[in-house]
Amino acid sequence: MKQIAILTLATALICACESPTTPASHQPSGLLGITPDPIVRLDLGTLGGLSSAAADVNNSGTIVGSSLTTTGETHAFRWTLLGGMVDLGTLPGDGWSKAIGITDDGQILGVSGGSGQSHGQPVMWTSGEPASIVAMPEVLSGTSFGEPTAFNAQGEIVGWDFVINQHAFYWSESRGRTDLTALVGKPEGDALDINASGMVVGTNLSYCPDALGHFFPCWHGFLWSYDNGYRDLGTPDGHPNATVQAWGINNDGMVVGVAGAQPFRWRDGEGFTLLPTVSGSGGGTAIDVNRSNTAVGQNGVTQAAAWPASGGILLLNPGDSHRSYAVAINDQGWVAGWMGVDPTSANHATLWILSPSPAGVLAGTFGSPSASATSATSGSDSCLAPSEAVVSKQALIACALGRNPK
Repeated sequence: MKQIAILTLATALICACESPTTPASHQPSGLLGITPDPIVRLDLGTLGGLSSAAADVNNSGTIVGSSLTTTGETHAFRWTLLGGMVDLGTLPGDGWSKAIGITDDGQILGVSGGSGQSHGQPVMWTSGEPASIVAMPEVLSGTSFGEPTAFNAQGEIVGWDFVINQHAFYWSESRGRTDLTALVGKPEGDALDINASGMVVGTNLSYCPDALGHFFPCWHGFLWSYDNGYRDLGTPDGHPNATVQAWGINNDGMVVGVAGAQPFRWRDGEGFTLLPTVSGSGGGTAIDVNRSNTAVGQNGVTQAAAWPASGGILLLNPGDSHRSYAVAINDQGWVAGWMGVDPTSANHATLWILSPSPAGVLAGTFGSPSASATSATSGSDSCLAPSEAVVSKQALIACALGRNPK
């Protein structure tokens, strides 16, 4: 997994940066913490092991992620309504794998590695039945190690790699690999998402002013494309020294992330809109956003949440004090992530559906979807504590599975 990179970025991210609060003028309308009736919640289960976690969902409703198996290895999975959870396997001779993202045509990006190894190599699974796996060693050629974090239907891949420090990278078959962090003279960084137009978002080490005008290391979100170059997103008005992390981008260029401890949306020409969190939760993180500008992520560090474009915040597990995480949303309002389950204090990949009247779609296949959801009496609540210290969905999933993928 990403242990060295997590230590490198997390150490710097846990800094004495100002955490902006949402000004009244930026507060969306709507009731905070109110959940529409009903949100369907479905436990997707595991590949036989204790824990699983979803990483992405496409517009066909196919979900991918990682799960522990009966032998304790981590394997990538693909889940569909009709087929359930299917083990995608590994490269021949490898012991573990994980799925990172899926396109609308069913191509799956992931990583496969040998037993006992913390780092693997990028792979692609085809959309067929069964899916076939192909190694892509050229994506990280010339680096010590690294990991992809997202890709698009054009085959453009982004992620992080490591030579001396962690750097954000972009790769395509026609253009090769571009070191985005070195390109703009930054010492460390991570690319977290890419949209259909090739617009990349991520986070690079920057420098922020303190009250005396001195500069200290902090983190800024960035927007980059091959044709238009690099753009620092800056900080919300009135918060010049806030740490800003850009997590996700939709095909219209809407960016979501976290500034200090406050989730945000950002759009070119509009700047930052800080999103509300439930009072006393300690902030939140927006991780992904769909075509209708509905964002998903966490309220606080352990409550799965959504922020509709119309305003307000929706808690996806209302009244449940146990951990849950939302990391991806498709254009139909299907949200993928994971939640705690009894009695093992493990995590299970989870689907929430925000679109109108979805219960009938699921009931014919799985019975009562809402009844299948359970919650944990204990377990780790530190996967997003502090939220800025987590540098990718893959780091979150590693925490959810509670171990390295080996």
